[in-house]
Amino acid sequence: MNKFITYSDKVDPNIEAMLPPEWWSRPYEYTFALQFMVKNAVVLDAGCGIEHPFKWLLADKAKKVYAVDCDERIQELINKVDDISGVDLSRKVYKDCKKDKDNIEYIQAAMEIVELPQKVDTVFCISVLEHLPADIQLMALGNFFKLLKDGGKLILTVDYPTIKPDILVNAVTNAGFTIGKTEYDPDNRINISINQYQLFKVFTLVAEKPKKKAEKQAEVV
Repeated sequence: MNKFITYSDKVDPNIEAMLPPEWWSRPYEYTFALQFMVKNAVVLDAGCGIEHPFKWLLADKAKKVYAVDCDERIQELINKVDDISGVDLSRKVYKDCKKDKDNIEYIQAAMEIVELPQKVDTVFCISVLEHLPADIQLMALGNFFKLLKDGGKLILTVDYPTIKPDILVNAVTNAGFTIGKTEYDPDNRINISINQYQLFKVFTLVAEKPKKKAEKQAEVV
């Protein structure tokens, strides 16, 4: 289901307790996204951030996590620096959640051009696309398609109205993905929202890279 997150959607209380209140939507977004985390999968956290704990939550189940961000401070994660520069709002989150796990590989790169040593089962991109110019968004979606295995999933959350759902769906479809049922209901009063110089809401989208025809036929046989 591709839709706006609502206050009636499930929130993992452990995730909610972990995050600062300023990260108002992340408990919902992380809870939503983690339901698509398959044990022992190889995944990409695109635009992983520095102190954001989603990459470490993924690593609890994943065989391999590629944590990619263009922020230069990711070099401090690569070098296992304990006190990351410029981390104030969520320093406690960082201290409590960061784990030097062998199954995470940190990569400093832009998500629209990053190359990985192997294809991944799932690409997660949580509240990142809206921060990119429209042409870079399209490049990122195309690169996600290239990085995914056939049958792999793309899990997105984006801020509305910075990104409009119909435009996002068209862009994802044009990149080659298939998308299931979609609900457009931006005016629903139970959509989670925050007023920061304008009213923001959060839209979620799940897409799949189609399997090759030969694979589909083999499944039937």
